[in-house]
Amino acid sequence: MSKLSAEQEADLDHAYGYHAPSPDQIERYAAINAAAKNFERVVLEQCPSSADRSAAQRQIRDARMTANRSIALHK
Repeated sequence: MSKLSAEQEADLDHAYGYHAPSPDQIERYAAINAAAKNFERVVLEQCPSSADRSAAQRQIRDARMTANRSIALHK
């Protein structure tokens, strides 16, 4: 097993550290969350209950988290 470089350690610290949100970031999170919630609502209203609908819900939630992570880690 090889030892991580200082850069790799710093990347891990950044990825897994706490990032207090700025007021601007809070607004951006809220916009993404509202859009994802609305999209999931439409999927629930328009798609029949099925494995595909459940997968769509999971992917919407994953996209929301990925977008929020983008804001947190890259300001």
